[in-house]
Amino acid sequence: MFSRSPSMYRAFVSAVTASLVLAACASAPTRSPVYSAEDRLREDSRAFRSSDAEACLLVGTGAGLLAYFLTDSRHSGRRTRNALIAAAAGCGVGVGTNRYVQAKRTQYADEEVRLQAMIQDVRADNARLRRVVNAAREVVDDDRRRIEAIDRAYAQRRISLAEARAQMAAVDNNRAYLEQTLANLRQREREWRRVADQERRRNPGAAMARMDQEIDRLEKQIASLEYELEILVDRRRVSPVG
Repeated sequence: MFSRSPSMYRAFVSAVTASLVLAACASAPTRSPVYSAEDRLREDSRAFRSSDAEACLLVGTGAGLLAYFLTDSRHSGRRTRNALIAAAAGCGVGVGTNRYVQAKRTQYADEEVRLQAMIQDVRADNARLRRVVNAAREVVDDDRRRIEAIDRAYAQRRISLAEARAQMAAVDNNRAYLEQTLANLRQREREWRRVADQERRRNPGAAMARMDQEIDRLEKQIASLEYELEILVDRRRVSPVG
């Protein structure tokens, strides 16, 4: 294990503090003066990115390691372990199915209590996803109007093809972002279904209906987001700008 010499202690604390700050800065959203639908889409969908889940786990792990240095050696191992477990559980299923399930099983020995905690986590994902879908709907509506305006200006020769394509870049960026968000969400749904399957195998008598319903609700919301993306893709495809 690490030596607790003063110099190593100071170096370790500095390193952990820096890593926590950097992780927080990397995941912190930036807001424009006018908080647009695009801003809200990007902020609300952050929770479904694997990179943000990893950053969350990094912060929790740093806190767990820091606990080793800041607590009495007789209790630091247990407290560190508890901090790491809490970090994995608190970051949600985005940290990976097996890691999430193991953390929940360590946190909650009672199977019914553990299942309720998992249901609450799926429900929280559904609440976040509702905001994502609402923001995406606004973004798609805005981009359809933007495409119409660009096409009209290009048809009337008020802008060149190069200018039209430059203006269309924002639409294409939003489309690419929505496509990546959908891929993240499909992965999240698969993870939740694996979690449910693991719990079902471990406890065949568990009342899984509510968890299954929440996951099905997640799937329906993902389908709604996919529909919004298809509207944007179809409109963009017929633009003469190319």
